[in-house]
Amino acid sequence: MHYTKNYHLPQWEKSDRIMMDDFNAMCGNLEAGLEKTASDASKRSDQIQASADAAMAAANRAQQSAEAAQETAGSAYCPGNLPYSIGMYYGNDEKVSITLGYKPQFLIITAQREQANNEDICGVAIVGNMRGSSNMLSSVTFLENGFTVQNPGGVPNVGGQFYPMMNQRNKVYYYIAFR
Repeated sequence: MHYTKNYHLPQWEKSDRIMMDDFNAMCGNLEAGLEKTASDASKRSDQIQASADAAMAAANRAQQSAEAAQETAGSAYCPGNLPYSIGMYYGNDEKVSITLGYKPQFLIITAQREQANNEDICGVAIVGNMRGSSNMLSSVTFLENGFTVQNPGGVPNVGGQFYPMMNQRNKVYYYIAFR
């Protein structure tokens, strides 16, 4: 009797007697080989499934990161995130409060002019959020979420007026507030 090269299966010749032990051994070897192949395939299938699950989890994390990045990019530059705010207020000779949602670092305030005249020579005020005292700093108070404008105290300038006027009754004022 001869045997196959790779799996040592019996190869009977016409002159060989087929013995039950040889036949049973061959069937046992086939059974063991098939079981090992099935077991290996199952293990491999489990490994492939685990790899697929890990890849799916990584893809989900990447998707969440991409969505977060898109949200951040979408809100990075929009009107609510400009480095300044532009607005207006009406003077009332008392106190005007402006809400910005942030504490400004400095302001530019100007009044709407009906006509140019020599008495209104200083129509623009630039006020910084700094320590010290001046007529402008006594007129403007920086708040955590905006600023207030009120009549200044102290000695008036030429003609009994405080310059620059930043809260004259019924006058329209425009401002740019910088973050």
